[in-house]
Amino acid sequence: MIVLASALAAVADGESYLPVTIHKLNPKSIKQGQLYGDFDDATHEWTDGILALTVRFTSAADLSRRQWILLDGPVDAVWIENMNTVLDDNKKLCLNSGEIIKLTSVTTMMFEAAAFDAATIWFVVGCHVAALLGVILVSSGTRAFH
Repeated sequence: MIVLASALAAVADGESYLPVTIHKLNPKSIKQGQLYGDFDDATHEWTDGILALTVRFTSAADLSRRQWILLDGPVDAVWIENMNTVLDDNKKLCLNSGEIIKLTSVTTMMFEAAAFDAATIWFVVGCHVAALLGVILVSSGTRAFH
């Protein structure tokens, strides 16, 4: 990933090839509320999670740099469920707060995992189809795609 980003920076022409900013996080290292955001029943306030903040940041970023959001960690049905609209042709992150954040043309959502044993069929198929739409599945050798 770093090598590819460095190569793109070296050949950047401002049109077809753009330098890359990588935003990497492990979705399984934190609770789902910390990942997407959480509503506090006591205060009735919404607090954004790290993925919501990252997607919002990349959506507002300068279009002269590619924004890669790399979700590096085990894929399971718990955290991937909220990614439905990101993986389809809408390329939008829909939060439980009602906010919808659209990914820009330079934003790419990537998934890197050692195994996809716990992934749903929908996720595997969704990533395969969505690869044509700027959402790429990065796999470090899983038998699901052999």
